[in-house]
Amino acid sequence: MKDTNTIQSYINNFRRHLSPYLKPSVGLSCKAYPAKGEGAIFEFTIGLGIANDDEFMPIEVTVNEALGRISQSAF
Repeated sequence: MKDTNTIQSYINNFRRHLSPYLKPSVGLSCKAYPAKGEGAIFEFTIGLGIANDDEFMPIEVTVNEALGRISQSAF
């Protein structure tokens, strides 16, 4: 999914639906790892004092390669 408008739409909808349950001082940042084909990985960070910021990482060939770019302890 290389279309940044579609990716941004997913991020905005997630943030919009989650924000009513967060305190005003809690922010939600996102790193998007798009793939050339279908799909993307979204890595959200939630915490106090975090800015509502979105970062688009370079496009990977597959979603599996994008998944390998993030440090994860659970999926």
